[in-house]
Parts: sequence; C-alpha cells; structure tokens
Amino acid sequence: MNVSSNVDVSIPCRVHLLSVKLLDPDGNPFKNAWIRVSLDGNTLVNQSYPENGIALDGLLSGKCLITASFKGFVVAQSSFNLNSSRNVVLTANVSRLIVNTKDFLGLPMQGVRVNLTLSDGSTVSGFTDVNGSFKLDWLPVGNVNVVLDSGFEKKVLSLSLNKSLVESSHVFNFSWTTISVIIVVLLLVLIIVPPSRRLIAKAFPIEVSVEVRRDVAEAYIDFLSSRGLNVEEALRFENGMASILIGEGNILPRLETNINHSVFLVSDVSVIPPRKEIWVLVEASKPEDDVKNVSKLVKEYSGKTGLRAIGIIVCEKITDDLLKLLKELKDVEVFFTTRRI
Repeated sequence: MNVSSNVDVSIPCRVHLLSVKLLDPDGNPFKNAWIRVSLDGNTLVNQSYPENGIALDGLLSGKCLITASFKGFVVAQSSFNLNSSRNVVLTANVSRLIVNTKDFLGLPMQGVRVNLTLSDGSTVSGFTDVNGSFKLDWLPVGNVNVVLDSGFEKKVLSLSLNKSLVESSHVFNFSWTTISVIIVVLLLVLIIVPPSRRLIAKAFPIEVSVEVRRDVAEAYIDFLSSRGLNVEEALRFENGMASILIGEGNILPRLETNINHSVFLVSDVSVIPPRKEIWVLVEASKPEDDVKNVSKLVKEYSGKTGLRAIGIIVCEKITDDLLKLLKELKDVEVFFTTRRI
C-alpha cells in the first residue's frame, strides 16, 4: 500500500484453541490417567489428567497427537490436523471386572482369594465379599489370567476384558471325599458334643482377666481360644511398627495408620467350612477418639480382605457417654469390654 499518512493495520493471526476431555465408560472424568499432547512432534502437555480437563490456547496449525495412558497401558489416542479450534472428548478403553463365586449349594462364598495377572505381568489380588463378589473398577482392556482359591479348590481361567463390564461367575464343587468327611464330622459333633455343654457355656460365660498381664492382645488370644475360636493369624501395630503375634502375616493387610491396635483372623472350628472374620482390638486411652478410630479400622480391614470385621474397644469401664457414641457409628460392628472381663 502507499502510505501518505498514519494508518492502523490489523493482521489476523491463525492460532487455535484446543480443549481435551478424558472420560471413563460411565461418562465421568477418568481419574489416575496420564495425558500427553504434542504438536508437530513437540510436547505441549505431559502430566496426570486433571478432572476439569485440559485447555490450550494460541496454538498454530499442525499435526496433533493426544495419548492417554493408565497403569502403563494406552487407553485412548487421537491424531488429527489442527487447522481450527477443536473440542476433543476421548473415552478410555477400560473395563470393570466382577467375579462371583458360589458353593455347590448355590450360596455365596466369602473369603475366596482372587489373583489377577495383567498382560504386562503386573498382579492384583483380593478376596470375595459377603456376597461372594470381587470387584475392580477399571482395568486396561486385554486378556487377564485369574486364579480363584477357596481353600478347598483352585480354579484357573483366562478372561478377555473386551467391553466396559465383564462379569464372570463360578461354582466350587466339593469332591465326594470332602462331602463324606463333612458328614462324618457333623455326626461326630452331634454325637460327642452334648447340648448341655453349649447351654452351660451360654449361661456361664468364660472370663479371662487381663489385669495380671501387660499384653492385652495376648490375653485376648487366650480368651478367643477359651471360646472355641481359632486364631489363624494375629498382628500388632504399635507406634507405627507391625509385629506378628501368631501366623506368618501373609493374609492380614498392614494398613498405613497411626492408630495402635491388634488385629486377629478368627475362624470357628464348629462351622464347616470354618467362618473367617477379622477382629480389631483397640485399648482405649481417649474413648471418644478411639470409638471413631476403631470404626475406621473396621471398615478398612473389611474392605481390604472382603471378610466380616468386628471392632472391640477395651476400656477401664463402660459409661453412658461411651454407649451414646455408638449412635454415631454406621455400617460397623463395635463391642465394648472392660479390662477385667
């Protein structure tokens, strides 16, 4: 142009806005994923995915590549030519897994150990809950090897996580030998153990004094044994240190907690198959706080193992204020006991 006086010139600049969202199959922001965005081979973003998404402004035209990863697997990817502003929504290619277990009578089997091996060799393990179910929210798609161990029988299977929800149900059958042994044991229990013995046990509870012992956990193990309950494993957590009282410490999880407590894996030999429960023992120093602590521990142990968990608070005396605290507890079982009984 010929300029003979002052002129204002506006020159448009070709820059674009890029918005990226990563969702799970349910349509919610996908948590714990890693997102990478590059333009013409240059990395713009390489970070954990924020729930509110990613917005990039002032981008030039070029070849754009978006990659989302989860547990080392690529779960979503998009490649395109960026020549205008774009909103990109990716859905993670992951699957929810549910494993259901029942016995030959059709009853849910609680406490069945579930071991999963993913395609990269990493493992995930846990136990079925009171409904006989083991659930994992999100796993990368692909084949997984699953080992189910009921204590009586093992099942090895391969599952293909090729859709958003994969549910697998399995029935554990006892062998005829096992059934025969169960029948014989039941007959022996009915014949040898007189009903009067059970009535006496209920009428006159067995008392164990812990005043003569410093270690409440060991005294409680004696108490459980006196009630005909078998302690398969027991751990003590004190000042951040864990020690094994009984067993090998392979089943009970070592929770990261500052709460001093003892935890017992208890089974009842009079029940076939033996019922396994988690009993959490806290010796109260500040009862108001310890009621809430044992409630938290009960929920965590039940969630980690899939077993029924019971909390026990040992205190100097049981007061009305302590019993009122029970009203604040939900979905947990907690018992108070004095140090003398």
